[in-house]
Amino acid sequence: MEVTDPQTSIPTRVPRKEINVPSIGSSKVEMLTDENWFSWREKIESLLHCHEVHGHIDGSDPRPMTDQGDIKMWEKEDYIARTIILVNLVGEKVAHVSRAKTVKEAWENLKTVHETRSQSSAL
Repeated sequence: MEVTDPQTSIPTRVPRKEINVPSIGSSKVEMLTDENWFSWREKIESLLHCHEVHGHIDGSDPRPMTDQGDIKMWEKEDYIARTIILVNLVGEKVAHVSRAKTVKEAWENLKTVHETRSQSSAL
């Protein structure tokens, strides 16, 4: 990613953050079921914040367009976010994530299925 130095007007490359990949294996919460979407979602969102990849599910960290180094790092972060979600899913829930091209799409798939079910069962 490049930013322009306000004093010199010279673009400067800013390194992206480091991610602690080995700790993903310990990022487990209760598995998602048809009944626990809201509590599961809160726990997963917290984990994604801790790993500094939450912006991938809400779109606030969009895929860079030009810098290959930034694109590669973004793709790695997206994969990390997807992995955090996947290790906390079982059975048929995995299909909602595995078919998605990005973790944002996967997250939207999960939201659509589970928030619709939750609203239906509340009625």
